[in-house]
Formats: sequence, structure tokens, C-alpha cells
Amino acid sequence: MSVFQVGQIVYLASNSDITFEIIRINYDETYEIQVKNQASLKLKYDNISAEMLRLVKDE
Repeated sequence: MSVFQVGQIVYLASNSDITFEIIRINYDETYEIQVKNQASLKLKYDNISAEMLRLVKDE
């Protein structure tokens, strides 16, 4: 299973069009994420498992 850190940029496995930043790691090893750098879009998810996230590779 992947382990992520706060501040890493990821996308949801089901949708790679929107990038998110990990803003918190919960005690049950789920993640809280929010949209990265989108002033007009306010989107945040709680309790996302590591299996649902993919790390954005530096290009």
C-alpha cells in the first residue's frame, strides 16, 4: 500500500483531471485532500484511502 505525506500532490485514481494536495493524515491512515491551485473551484474530500490516490509525478 502507498504511503503519502502532507503536502504531496495527488489525483484520484478515478479522475486524473484534477490535482489535489494532501492536507491531513487521519489516525485511521486515510487522507484529507483539497483541490490544488484552483481559485474558482472549492473541492475537498475527507477519509480517502491510499488505494484511491495516485501520486502526480514531477515532469
